Amino acid sequence: MTNMDALWVTPKDIDDSLDLDTIDPNDEDLLRDYEYALAACEFATQMLWSLSGRKFHVGTVATERYIVDRNWISPYVLTPVRGSAVYDRDWGVFVVDPFDWNNRKIRLDGVPVKSIGSVTSLADGRVLDPSEYAVINKAFLQLEGVVPRGVEISYTYGQEPPKTGRMAALAMASQFFYLWSGREDQCSLPDRVTSVTRQGVSWVLLDNQDFLDELKTGIYIVDMFLKSVNPDKARVKAKVFSVDMPRGRRRSV
Repeated sequence: MTNMDALWVTPKDIDDSLDLDTIDPNDEDLLRDYEYALAACEFATQMLWSLSGRKFHVGTVATERYIVDRNWISPYVLTPVRGSAVYDRDWGVFVVDPFDWNNRKIRLDGVPVKSIGSVTSLADGRVLDPSEYAVINKAFLQLEGVVPRGVEISYTYGQEPPKTGRMAALAMASQFFYLWSGREDQCSLPDRVTSVTRQGVSWVLLDNQDFLDELKTGIYIVDMFLKSVNPDKARVKAKVFSVDMPRGRRRSV
């Protein structure tokens, strides 16, 4: 089942009648249109997330363990630099720098942090009360008290797409909905680039190869959005890491 909260745009945004809660279960035509619209929304969300450099997430849930006692898991884990944590892929935990741990300040791997679901002590399995921790600068978990051994943290992180991104997603989803549902007369998606002149009016359509090489879709508002948020056509969000430290890996749910 699709997580509607993860979509940049929903079928109802395309057409008010495409609200699954109000559609008559016996209305086969409207249900079919809803399925086309949902597929178009999923496609538009996936495409714009990818083409914008994978920097916008409506919300990703992760569950991670953070410890400080390296001998509890392995004496061979590299000591992390201050303000970060090193992931031990063999034991599935992040190892926190002792200075940070003594200050009860843990930098979480997924940022920006949107909300904390739960924080559990690994020593006794106790779930901490929200009053016992706080999120600092959307990146750090500040513990109010001492938690021996380590903690397991479930949280949601991600950078919301801007309003222009949602508008671009709506434009793209609408066009694919028109195409897939048989409304070609309403669809203005370009097929292949050529210079066209008719009755004194000229325009250029997008070539398939331009889409692959230049990350252009041929939909004006979509390409304007992508140009503004990903002018260098990056395929993934930029990261900074040290060659002397293994890169972290996150266990998501």
